[in-house]
Amino acid sequence: MKSELGIAMIGCGRIALTHLEAYKDLQQREGSVRLVATVDPEGNRAEQCAQKYGAEFSYKDYRDALDNPVVEAVVLALPNYLHAPVAVEAAKAGKHILVEKPMANTRKEADQMVAAAETAGVTLMVAQSRRHIRALFMAWERIDEIGKPLSAVYLSLMQESSFAPWAKKKKTNGHLVYTSLGSHTLDYILWLFQGKKKPVRVYSEGYSNLEEVEGIDEASVVIGFDDGALATTTLSMNNRTPRIERVVVIGTEGSMHMEHAYLPSTASAFGGGVQSKLVLNEQVVWNGVQEIGNFTLQMKEFVSCICEGRPPLSDGRDVRHVMDIIEAADLSAERHEVVWL
Repeated sequence: MKSELGIAMIGCGRIALTHLEAYKDLQQREGSVRLVATVDPEGNRAEQCAQKYGAEFSYKDYRDALDNPVVEAVVLALPNYLHAPVAVEAAKAGKHILVEKPMANTRKEADQMVAAAETAGVTLMVAQSRRHIRALFMAWERIDEIGKPLSAVYLSLMQESSFAPWAKKKKTNGHLVYTSLGSHTLDYILWLFQGKKKPVRVYSEGYSNLEEVEGIDEASVVIGFDDGALATTTLSMNNRTPRIERVVVIGTEGSMHMEHAYLPSTASAFGGGVQSKLVLNEQVVWNGVQEIGNFTLQMKEFVSCICEGRPPLSDGRDVRHVMDIIEAADLSAERHEVVWL
């Protein structure tokens, strides 16, 4: 493989700008990646992004990028319902894949993506960017210091007032707040407990407040694990106070408390630095702004795992289990009953 990994950005909407800023930052720091092409069917968005970030090619059809031999990997910043079909095509074309969260709209789609990547021998990484927030990553590294985890609570409360047309329909958005915010919080909980316990049941209650959007935008989810432990996440798209992102994990020998906030940037709400804090067993072990942003670290992990021939930190084979919880939570809220996995 060349010293620079050639990538294509497929989709040039809001979240793509964050990935492009991360690319730019990583390229300036290490020179390990090169933007070969940008893709977007709408207007001249692909051309504008190509000019701003130095891509040689801009396309309206993603298949043109897949046909380009200089493109070795793709970043899929697409509407949720397109993640699976485009990822499968990318894998068949021999391209490594970094796909935005949620991984897919269903577990079945996620399995199809994994199967295609394994058959083609390419990397399938899911953009679970919160794993790269300093406090959350450190908590994952030091989880054993609180003994056996008994419970976890993750609050993710924000306001969402602008939706793309595809995001307003349940058929294309998938599960609204469960996929928008739950794909982060549920992934982190499962990652934190990975190898320690297995989720066996889900109960959720939800509410639909936003009239212009189909699906639940206010929800709480409780996960029961095989050892009796539990985890709860509360999700809101209606919070008009400053955004709240907090995590508490209680163990048999201690506890950890984390919180994080995104600092503003001209690129997007997530393109700046990340302020985070970790209190572990009553000691503040981290409180500050990380030097390298979580999206830059995510891009670095994508490039590094390909070059080193190892699984990524957020491997699609593991992240697909988040879809089980999301689907169960949405179904539970609809039926007002526990769903067994």
